[in-house]
Amino acid sequence: MSNSNDPQQPLIRKLRVEDLEHRHEPPESTEDYEDVNFQVSGLDRIEIQKSQFIDCHIGIQTAVEMVAALSSFRACSIEIGRVGSLELSNVAMNSVEISSVRAGYVNLGNAKLQDVLFRDCHFDSLDLFATKLKRVSFLNCHVDDLDVRKLEAEHTDLRGLSFITIRGIDSLRGATINEDQLLQISRVLASNAAIQVI
Repeated sequence: MSNSNDPQQPLIRKLRVEDLEHRHEPPESTEDYEDVNFQVSGLDRIEIQKSQFIDCHIGIQTAVEMVAALSSFRACSIEIGRVGSLELSNVAMNSVEISSVRAGYVNLGNAKLQDVLFRDCHFDSLDLFATKLKRVSFLNCHVDDLDVRKLEAEHTDLRGLSFITIRGIDSLRGATINEDQLLQISRVLASNAAIQVI
C-alpha cells in the first residue's frame, strides 16, 4: 500500500528495444529520430543539439563530451557508460529513464523534466539551476556537488540521490528528502531561519 506522503512516481513507458532500428553511428544535431536504438562506442565529442527523439534508446559507451542542449526526448531511455561532461541545458524530457551514467559535469540548467527516472548514476557535479522537475526520481545515485538554485520541483524524490555538498537548499520546496539528507542541510536551514546552533 502506497504512503500518501510519498511523491508521485514517474510515469515511464518501457521501450520495446527489439522493435527499434539499430544504428551504430551517433545521432546528429537538428534531426528528428523515432524508433531508433543507438549503440555507439567511444567518441571524443557527440553533438546532438536541437534534435528530437521519440521512442529511442541512446546507448553510449564513453565520450569525452556530449552536447544535447535544446533537444527533446519523449519515451526514451539513455544509458551512458562514462562521459567527461554532459551538456543538457534547456532540454525537454518526458517519460525518460537515464541509467548507469558516470559523468564529471552534468548541466541540466533551465531544462524541463517530467516523468524522468535517474538510475545508478554517479556525477561529480550536477547543475539543476532553474530546472523544472515534475515527477522526477533518483534511485541509487550519487553526486559530489549538487546545485539546486532556483529549482522548481513538483513531486520530486531526491531520497535516492546522495550528495556531499549542495547549493540552493531554499529552492527544495516540492522535493522529498530522507532523514540523513535533512541532517546534512540542517545547519543551513537553521541559519536561514536565524536559529543559532551551539
